[in-house]
Amino acid sequence: MKFSFTIISWLLLGVVLLVACPASAQDAKQAAAIAAFDDAQALMEKGQIGAACVKYGQRYKLDPQLGTLLHWADCLEQEGKFASSWTTFREAAELAHKKGDARQSIAEERAAALRPRLSTLELELPPDLPDGARISRGGTLIDEDLWSIATPVDPGTYELEVSAPGYTTWRGQAVVAGEGQVVRVPIPALISKRENAQEAAPLASGTPEPAATSQVVDDGDKERPNKGLFAAKWPAFVAGGVGLAGAAVWTVFGVQSIQAKKNADTVCDGPACQTEQGRAWRNDAYLAGNLATVGAIVTGVGVASATVLWIVLPSPAAKEYGSSPSKSLEVGVGPAAFSVKGAW
Repeated sequence: MKFSFTIISWLLLGVVLLVACPASAQDAKQAAAIAAFDDAQALMEKGQIGAACVKYGQRYKLDPQLGTLLHWADCLEQEGKFASSWTTFREAAELAHKKGDARQSIAEERAAALRPRLSTLELELPPDLPDGARISRGGTLIDEDLWSIATPVDPGTYELEVSAPGYTTWRGQAVVAGEGQVVRVPIPALISKRENAQEAAPLASGTPEPAATSQVVDDGDKERPNKGLFAAKWPAFVAGGVGLAGAAVWTVFGVQSIQAKKNADTVCDGPACQTEQGRAWRNDAYLAGNLATVGAIVTGVGVASATVLWIVLPSPAAKEYGSSPSKSLEVGVGPAAFSVKGAW
């Protein structure tokens, strides 16, 4: 008797567990659905429409209620996904009709209002599309019955692919922007892989490939060789600039030295000066003369270096057409030195 009572107890416990577990799972699913709906409402209030639509979709998958479907369709319309919203309102109208719900008219009216705003994508197929052809949009195969139908789509860029056994796959894009557009995509005839192989056969069988030829076309730009003149001969320009700077120093301080010497000669008797002003003018003449001498040296070095560099460096035309004269050049610029070494 005791043994029979134990068996009955275990059987009753099993029945209770079998009933309780599905109920627990259902409660968890219902709680997740409620949480998703609350999140969607909160996101809508914050203006985060796209994220809210995702939450409405999650709620409907967890608990497919008509109210959730209507909220979802309304959210999709606000997001600008008119085709998805239109489809969802149509689905809501069908669900309301099955349930005898008065909200069927609301869903139908909203769907009808969206109809003129829908953009459609239509494929213009070639007449000789091979047997076994497959067409996909965004990686999803399109049913053959829908190939020639203008399909409502949301705004966006769609990757299209047309393939068939033995043929080269065609890939393209369709861009749908705004609302109320009709986008037609012409699909070219697929090319047989055998035709491609036959075209490549002469080269593959050993026939030499024609040598590449090049031709220089005169485009009428008479200044073309000089476009890169500075880039080709910039060291010569730099050396010339140094020479010009030296010439400026030479001129300015040379004039000052001559003028100071003339002033000193008016108050000085030979090399001796009895006045402080005269000695100052003599000193100024000496200093200005030294600076003028430095300027003269720099001018000479700059002009000579610029001349050598201009001759040695290749012209822009030589660089452009690939000529490489047998010349080598090293230029060194230091704080107080400018050196040029070359061989040609």
